[in-house]
Amino acid sequence: MKDSELLFNTISAIAIGLVVFIAPSAARAASDDSHGLYIGAGVGQSDVDTNCGVAGGTISNCDTTNTAWKGYLGYQFNKWIAVEGGYTQFGDVNASGSVGLVPFTAKTETWGIPVYAVGSIPFSLDSEGKYKLSVLGKLGAVRWDQDRSSSLPNNSGSDTGWDFAWGAGVQLTLSEHLGIRGEWEKFSKVGNASTGGENDIQMWTVGLNYKF
Repeated sequence: MKDSELLFNTISAIAIGLVVFIAPSAARAASDDSHGLYIGAGVGQSDVDTNCGVAGGTISNCDTTNTAWKGYLGYQFNKWIAVEGGYTQFGDVNASGSVGLVPFTAKTETWGIPVYAVGSIPFSLDSEGKYKLSVLGKLGAVRWDQDRSSSLPNNSGSDTGWDFAWGAGVQLTLSEHLGIRGEWEKFSKVGNASTGGENDIQMWTVGLNYKF
């Protein structure tokens, strides 16, 4: 069984377990005003853990940090547990150098669809509980798609796969509907080891979310 298939099956089993575990809480959610659907978006930076190496080549520039952004949709079952999924556009990796006397440029573009179970611990900042600061933790997986382009022959292509993802953050609730969220996320071993290599991606974002 391929690693991506094993990961997909593992995540599916975890998802089923979460549904079984969360169902009783969801049934009681009608009396809990913390439940409901929400959407959000964030922008920030991503950094790819790579040296941009090319076999037999010399790298003169390896830009691994660039602008990243995401949008997501989630459902809060109660004040502690939510599930979340969305679209993430990671920053491009740009490289240049030479192989012998031949100069080259290369670019790697990656996007993903992460799915998370999200845990939160809320702290009230006022006596009425209107303003809250929540500490977030998230664990899940990402379905990624990566495109590589290069001026060198036989160095372009694309790959897809599943890998683990996790993160942490804080959220400041400003009203019944609006919140500000800051997050760090890590995506493990994204890429194909036999082509462009497997590399960890870290991402930091700040954004808004709206609860319906």
